[in-house]
Amino acid sequence: MKTTRKTMEEGIVITDINQIDEVLKDETARVTLGIGGIVTGIIGLWAVACLIGGLINGGVTGIIKGYFSAITGY
Repeated sequence: MKTTRKTMEEGIVITDINQIDEVLKDETARVTLGIGGIVTGIIGLWAVACLIGGLINGGVTGIIKGYFSAITGY
């Protein structure tokens, strides 16, 4: 049997009980991708805030010196 799909406003109509698994997988994937996008955006904003804070405190040369000292240990 086929799944009858209506528009997003009307929702999804399932005509076969075996198709519930397919619909649940689709919805789970959507939610997971949405959460992943939100978390990625928050991490990106935090990185930009840290970069701006570093520029304000030490300037470009301070960031470069700190980067090299972190890599070399000196």
